[in-house]
Amino acid sequence: MGRRASECVTFSEVEIGIDSESGKAVSIKIEDEWHWIPYSQIEELVRDPNSRNNDKVVMTRWIAQQKGLDV
Repeated sequence: MGRRASECVTFSEVEIGIDSESGKAVSIKIEDEWHWIPYSQIEELVRDPNSRNNDKVVMTRWIAQQKGLDV
C-alpha cells in the first residue's frame, strides 16, 4: 500500500486467525483479545510457520487506536 512508517504500527508475537467470509478482514489476537482488522488497514501480515503466537502484523495507527490498542 505504500504508507509512511509514521502512519503504521507493528505488533509482534500475535496470532493471526481466520479471514472473514467476505475476504475483507482478518481476525488477529493482540494482547489476549481477538480483533477483526480490515485488510484495507493492514500493511503487512507475517505468519510464523513454527509458532501460532509469533506472527506479526503492521497496521495503520488509526485502526489500532480505533480498536483501543496500545500504540
